[in-house]
Amino acid sequence: MAQLNFPNGAVASTTTADISAIKIRKDFGKPGLIATTTLAIVVALGKKRSVIADAVAITSRLSGKLLRKLHFPPGVIASTTDSQVKFFLNVSPVAPPQGTLHRADLGSLLLGLNAPAFSGSRLVKGDLTPLSFKIQGQKLSGLTANFTAKRKDDPTATPIVKTGVTVHQTSPIVDPQTKIETMMGSFYIDPGDTASFPDSEVELSYTFKSNDGLGRVYTVVSGSFTVYSAG
Repeated sequence: MAQLNFPNGAVASTTTADISAIKIRKDFGKPGLIATTTLAIVVALGKKRSVIADAVAITSRLSGKLLRKLHFPPGVIASTTDSQVKFFLNVSPVAPPQGTLHRADLGSLLLGLNAPAFSGSRLVKGDLTPLSFKIQGQKLSGLTANFTAKRKDDPTATPIVKTGVTVHQTSPIVDPQTKIETMMGSFYIDPGDTASFPDSEVELSYTFKSNDGLGRVYTVVSGSFTVYSAG
């Protein structure tokens, strides 16, 4: 049998590759592998008895991105939304109410007596002092009056606070012609509120407000008054 020896170096050859199937071994999102089988036939010059075809396995690497286009048929997409509401103010905007604070009991105010305004008053230390108020506006239902007074000479001192059960107020009365609502009430500065004050004159600043606890807060009246010792 004739034997043909090939020298070291490159050998000219013709290669034909016929890929009949591609098998994806890994998904396209990552570097994948494609398995192929190639049949290589080498033709050499010279005498030879025969050259047989040998199967050569070639492994190729494939990397890339798989793009898919999705087509949705006409229809309705349903969605669910969850929301958290901290509070809901069920009231339309109205003008802030107006009011007055008087140094008198509620009976005097209901009788229409000319009660002096509270701002600028001078109170005797340890006395019981009745105060009454009158508030007018719209949508007053649900509003509660509260009174706070603070000492100017000692901001850290406990303030005088009147709210809740210590304030007596009427239900709003609506004028059928003007649609204006009127709410009246009263409270007291008790002897214990000023008993610990020094014997010198003490000036206090105060605010009288109405609020409903849901966001509506109105400062109706503000001012100052003085407490002094009569002894």
